[in-house]
Amino acid sequence: KGDYAAAERTLERALAMREHEIRPRNDVDVAGCLGNIGNILFKQGEVERARTFMQRAVDLYEKCSPNDSRFAA
Repeated sequence: KGDYAAAERTLERALAMREHEIRPRNDVDVAGCLGNIGNILFKQGEVERARTFMQRAVDLYEKCSPNDSRFAA
């Protein structure tokens, strides 16, 4: 079993950097961090907190351009 607490702390630092320090801001990267945090929280049984992070990720993904090559099938 992984060290979810350490992973969560690391991802929260990465999220803060992506949201506030890296310019220009890349919402796809921010959404990826949010989703990863949501996954970790879910695995720890923190379903409601996980849902909050996942919803934030979905909201950002929906705002991203449909022409973004990272979403190509």
